[in-house]
Amino acid sequence: MINKALYTGVMGKHKVMLGDMPENLLRLILGNHVNIEEMRDLFKYVLTSMKNLKEPISIKEASINFLPHIF
Repeated sequence: MINKALYTGVMGKHKVMLGDMPENLLRLILGNHVNIEEMRDLFKYVLTSMKNLKEPISIKEASINFLPHIF
């Protein structure tokens, strides 16, 4: 869809500016599309990864470190 809009704008001799989605908005969109079973699996993954660390960290820090594309 974006390719068609870009093509139409450029071929119509319009000025076109492409922007990027803010990271916080992207995370919010990803977080809203995760169902409860997937969230449970993510939680188990973070807890399992935390067990393998030598120094303890909070669940928030672990979530951001291990799954930065979601949190």
